[in-house]
Amino acid sequence: MQDGLITECPECQTRFNVSDGQLRLAGGKVRCGACLTVFDARAHQPLPQGSDEVTSHAPASDAATVADFRFDTETPVEIGDKAPGGPTPTIMEQAAQASPVVQQWTPPQQDSPPLRPAPPQADRPPPPQPAPLPPRLSVDDLHAEPLQLQREPEPASPTAILGWSLGCLFALALLASQLVWFNRLEWSQQERLAGFYEILCNQVRCNIPPRRDIDSIRNLQLVVRAHPQYQEALSVHLLLENDAGFDQPFPAIDLTFADIRGRTVAERRLQPGDYLDPALNPLRMRHREPYQINLEVLDPGRRAVSYEVELAPATLASN
Repeated sequence: MQDGLITECPECQTRFNVSDGQLRLAGGKVRCGACLTVFDARAHQPLPQGSDEVTSHAPASDAATVADFRFDTETPVEIGDKAPGGPTPTIMEQAAQASPVVQQWTPPQQDSPPLRPAPPQADRPPPPQPAPLPPRLSVDDLHAEPLQLQREPEPASPTAILGWSLGCLFALALLASQLVWFNRLEWSQQERLAGFYEILCNQVRCNIPPRRDIDSIRNLQLVVRAHPQYQEALSVHLLLENDAGFDQPFPAIDLTFADIRGRTVAERRLQPGDYLDPALNPLRMRHREPYQINLEVLDPGRRAVSYEVELAPATLASN
């Protein structure tokens, strides 16, 4: 008799013949070939009454033992209690009528991957369908677009970028210098730029008109009377003061005589050289300092009953 034992799967009740060597390899653990359940072969041996009944009906000479069958079928036949009213079938009869009742199984090994059931029919991808034919195009459906040829710009090197940057800065500086130079006559009269232009012209020897503000020069006194020494002459006395915060040139003096109807009878414009002392600089009228001006003019006659004095920018020889 062959060594080993017959064990029964606790899940699907399939019986297997397991040898002693197979039991020693996995410590008695086996895996069912039908439902893949791992169980202890010694703890799930079938009841002994079934084996006694099978042995009594099988001949001793030609009956095949359980180990003589090859258990490689996929659908095992379970051996249960006999049907009531009929004889108990032997192992040989069951082997001849149906599939073997016992499968020989090896213990599970750690390196072999477990078997997976085949995917159901619903999970299988559908067969490929032929692609629909593209619609036919006519000549009227074709539209030609103009061909545009573009050249990819080459990346600029750091040296080129630096050169262009310096060139742009130089161009901006040149433009700013031209604006400063050609607008010097006007911008030098502004309070915020007057100091800058004064320093600039001292370095490059440029001529700019002196800064002036005629509205800041006030006439504090005006007296017109007959000249004490000469007949048909008048003596005019003025008191001028520069209220600006800077020195500026002396103004020109416009003296006007009018008749009773306001019509001009006589007028005269006097430049700083006509009324200033030669010791005074006509380009420098100090601020907050009064100046007494004495004028001698011809008497316009009896028609002149009123007079008026106005200050105007003087004509400078250095301008």
